[in-house]
Amino acid sequence: MTASRGFVYRSRAAAGDMRKFHGDCDCRIAVESEPTPGYDPDDLYDRYLTARRDTGSGDPKKILAAMRENESIH
Repeated sequence: MTASRGFVYRSRAAAGDMRKFHGDCDCRIAVESEPTPGYDPDDLYDRYLTARRDTGSGDPKKILAAMRENESIH
């Protein structure tokens, strides 16, 4: 879900020095230096909004479950 925020970190330290923030994922924290091919935060945000609308909830766990279901993940 946070990928839809776009690049918000301005340094490695602000990004958590590349530590994992939660288990069972392959998320990567990145500092933007140039555009990343295939990364479209606007599309990701649209997917987030769809899942939020589908759940009728602001609960991150419910939204994430809906996103996974919509994307056939897990």
